[in-house]
Amino acid sequence: QRHAVAVSPEPASRTPAVAVANTGGADAGSLPPSLPWLFVLAFGGGLILNLMPCVFPILSIKVLKFVQVAHSDAGQVRQQGLFFLAGVLASFVGLAALLVGLREFGLPVGWGFQLQVPVVVAALALLLFAIGLNLLGAFEFGTRLMGLGSGLTEKPGWRGAFFTGVLAVVVAAPCVGPLAAGALGLALTQPTPVVLAVAAALGLGLAAPFVLFSFFPAMLRVLPRPGEWMVVFRQALAFPMFASVIWLLWVLSIQSGPTGVLLAGIAMVALGLAVWANRGNGAVWKSVAFVALAVSVASTVWVARIPEAAAQQTASGSERFEPWSQARVEELRAEGRAVFVDVTAAWCVTCQVNKLRVLHTEDIQAAFDRFDVAQLRADWTNRDETIAALIAEHGQAGVPLYLLYPAGGGPAQVLPTVLTKSGLEQALDRASRRNG
Repeated sequence: QRHAVAVSPEPASRTPAVAVANTGGADAGSLPPSLPWLFVLAFGGGLILNLMPCVFPILSIKVLKFVQVAHSDAGQVRQQGLFFLAGVLASFVGLAALLVGLREFGLPVGWGFQLQVPVVVAALALLLFAIGLNLLGAFEFGTRLMGLGSGLTEKPGWRGAFFTGVLAVVVAAPCVGPLAAGALGLALTQPTPVVLAVAAALGLGLAAPFVLFSFFPAMLRVLPRPGEWMVVFRQALAFPMFASVIWLLWVLSIQSGPTGVLLAGIAMVALGLAVWANRGNGAVWKSVAFVALAVSVASTVWVARIPEAAAQQTASGSERFEPWSQARVEELRAEGRAVFVDVTAAWCVTCQVNKLRVLHTEDIQAAFDRFDVAQLRADWTNRDETIAALIAEHGQAGVPLYLLYPAGGGPAQVLPTVLTKSGLEQALDRASRRNG
């Protein structure tokens, strides 16, 4: 098992998720000897992101575009593949550069931090709602009304491909997979070039299937030819978009409470009115469309003025978890108990899957009782510098983070990002038996 211990930024083994104490800056002269292995992990983590439910709806748009041109213009497919790659790389490296800049100022941040800002969550929900309307045929991008924002993903040629890549990264960033978590966690303790290179490797992994698809004509033959089925497929893609909107509204309800959801709902209704009014002819209809669009934007921006809501319990069984604090950890350990800490966030899809499949199940809760392991939860849905420092202290880039402090003292174990019932139960058993 991996342990959270304070070591130098040079890992002693090839284990990617060795916990490293992040002091806010890296020694520019020290590079991890397993740097190539770190890039391999990051590339693999990017590949896994293609399977994440929060990313699939966006990538489906790219598949549809490939189908439309695959049998008529192979050169355009290659061009779209390259510009999609450019959009992914620019976004991943840009996010990493922002993280490095904040780190140099001593600010505790983590991967996926953009969804800790409620107005960003509301804007992203509105954007996906607009894309869903477009996929259903409610409007076509390119009009004066809708020629911005989400329209960029539907523009022909390089612009549509590039901005589809950008949107894929914005949605994918919180879905840190098991390989990407370790690679990012170690990279963020290294000099800036290493952080940027690892972020680029993640981007290469995310975009690799599409780039390979676009450069090997033999693979294009497996695509069905364009036809009426594409209309149905395009419309069907709207519903994963709307499902993503529901997820984001749920996140917003935790961050900003009912008022935030109300404002986001107003923004979506106003956007629908703008789309409908824009179909009419004459100055009156255009004025209605403009005013409705302005209301939609203003309602979304107003979310930023709502005070952040206190973190709420978000799933069945969560009442078993006490709020985390370092002082509470020390109190419980002084009683001779093992302590399990769930560092989570509502916008973290992996976190929610782990809760449903493992943490909140009856047999695992019975195991916590049987081994007398205390349960604490650190909710990072909203910005919290103390929790961000806890994540950095254990060499991680973001959530989920699972810490298990043994009853007999000593450093915390950093458990795998993807939990299993058998693995967690065995870890609880070992942690409890260290007492005495």
